[in-house]
Amino acid sequence: MSLNRSDALLVTQHDGVTSLSLPDLKETELEEYARKLMGSGKITSGLPSTKSLRQQRLKGMLEWLWNVAVRPVLQQLRLLTPEGPLPHIWWVTSGPMGMMPLHAAGNAAHTTTDYVVSSYIPTLKSLHYARERNLQPLLSSTLNMLIAAMPQTPNMPPLATEKEVEVITQVFDDRASITTLIQPTKSQVLQSMEQSHIVHLACHGRVHISPKWSHLILNPSEDPSSFKSEELTIEELVGLRREPALIAYLSACSTAEMVDIGTEDEITHLAHAFQLVGFPHVVGTLWETDDRCAIEVAETFYKTLTEQLQKCGESIGHEVVSYALHVAVCRLKKKKPGNVLGWAPFVHIGA
Repeated sequence: MSLNRSDALLVTQHDGVTSLSLPDLKETELEEYARKLMGSGKITSGLPSTKSLRQQRLKGMLEWLWNVAVRPVLQQLRLLTPEGPLPHIWWVTSGPMGMMPLHAAGNAAHTTTDYVVSSYIPTLKSLHYARERNLQPLLSSTLNMLIAAMPQTPNMPPLATEKEVEVITQVFDDRASITTLIQPTKSQVLQSMEQSHIVHLACHGRVHISPKWSHLILNPSEDPSSFKSEELTIEELVGLRREPALIAYLSACSTAEMVDIGTEDEITHLAHAFQLVGFPHVVGTLWETDDRCAIEVAETFYKTLTEQLQKCGESIGHEVVSYALHVAVCRLKKKKPGNVLGWAPFVHIGA
């Protein structure tokens, strides 16, 4: 993208790499919309009294995004008349486009979710590595899951994690060995992550302009009763022993949010970082969402995932994870179609 023109590179098995001109996608407009998703004045958060106006502004952005970028791409790929199971598309973005909810673009009549299952991936190489991972342990009787929840965090709004932990535990029942940590320290989380195939983190997160300092907020290790918090940074995750890692579900505020539209070639949010340090599948949020939406999406995601795993027999494909989130988001969207702030932030990153 430049001031002169915008293009999408399309990579398909049949046609290889082709270029599609996007004449209506203007760099200045894109940057203007991107700024509406960041900073203190972002439209994705605010007082309840402003929610209706913010919903309308987000809907306008999603319709613009559909018209100038998503619809032309899907049309070129001949995906606007899907037959059979929905095809899977991976969005590789950079710069201000990395802040755009391409998976939720559209209007009252059409959205991306009607035509494709969407995933995001930082690079094609990372997609290749992710798809090499074997998901067979998800079918094993020795499946290990970590649920770490921070219902209370100093200087942050409380999270309704009790219900979230309850519904996830009920879904898996005897299908997995579950370790549940409430108000955990960083060392407890790191130790448990090393043994877990699925990691569900229900806590607050902060994104830093320097990616390695982006972090999840946990209890302090030295004195858990202290009214302070401890940060689990991306840099610390890189050294983690991660052989079992398969799915990370970051049910935290803004885990897939970017903070700087200028860092075009850097990984600037937590969800991408989890994918790059070894998790082939990550679920994150582009912006903070309310507790009820978070609980509903998590419950439907895990229910759909376990249903898909039961149908797999002895063979399992990567599509079961992205499909599970797609079903969860679509179900919430159908229930609350006007609440784009609620259903649109959830994203799948990975294979």
